[in-house]
Amino acid sequence: MIRLYYSSSPDLAKRAARRDIKKDFPNLDDSNFVSFNMKVSPLKDLAEECSFLSLGSERKCVLAYDCFFLAKSKTKAKFGKEDNPAALLEYLSNPIYETDLYLLVYSPELDDKSEMVAAIKKNGFIKEVLIPSTDDWVAYAIKYLGGRGISIERKAAAEVVRRVNQDFGVFTNELDKLIAYSGGEPISYQAVTKIVTKLEEDDAFAIGNAIIKGKSEDAIETYRKAKRNGAEEVRLINMVASQLLYLDQVSFLDSIGYNANMIARELGGSPKRAEIARSNLYGLKQGKLERLLEDLYQTQKKILSGEIAPELGFSLFLARA
Repeated sequence: MIRLYYSSSPDLAKRAARRDIKKDFPNLDDSNFVSFNMKVSPLKDLAEECSFLSLGSERKCVLAYDCFFLAKSKTKAKFGKEDNPAALLEYLSNPIYETDLYLLVYSPELDDKSEMVAAIKKNGFIKEVLIPSTDDWVAYAIKYLGGRGISIERKAAAEVVRRVNQDFGVFTNELDKLIAYSGGEPISYQAVTKIVTKLEEDDAFAIGNAIIKGKSEDAIETYRKAKRNGAEEVRLINMVASQLLYLDQVSFLDSIGYNANMIARELGGSPKRAEIARSNLYGLKQGKLERLLEDLYQTQKKILSGEIAPELGFSLFLARA
């Protein structure tokens, strides 16, 4: 049997697969279980393992996580020179009864043009693991904490949800932190703002606003606070770059007469966000956006190539901004 689970939340996809594996293989051990990280494992190795019969049990469980090659993408998946994707396609087209293959894809969409996806649809089972609504997350937090004898204000639970950015693993970790902090007392909104890690997106937005306004010191201070909370430079760079690119698009649309509502319809997001972006454009020196984007790109390139340490590279960018 082949089962594929896909979701934009890796943790939710993993939980769904683990639940089914536990049900199908209550006595899982080294004799009947093999796992692959497909970011580093060749497809041909996965195909070979699926084709081998288990010597220690009647059926075998094979778990392949992060199957990026099955996700919808603007670019074609790349494989190693020695790899053989055709071998996996052959197995997916002709699976054996004795192997249960579980595939995890961390994406909101599958590649509907993929022959592998078509083979899985024909010979297996595909499940989309949806991210719960905000109300579902809040209800879970209240139930999770209530089961441990601790109450939480609904507003406080909603703030926890907002701060974890739909990452279920981080969500449960933050709830456990609140349990340890509470000492059995009810959890307030103020407690959440003190204990639960602030969103990197909030920090990136504050950094972007500061450099646009020429306030490098404020940007550096925000970065230092984000760093203490575990923020990672490349992620911050990507988020700041997205913010600057959005501002660049707003600049163009504003120049041809678009108002905030029209910009929001064109680019997505709310009219309020578009209006804030338009206000940030006023007083911005000509060419600054282009310079910031180029400098940010070069900074990320140097960090990823190992030419400069991430903390030093991002700090220098902020100082120059």
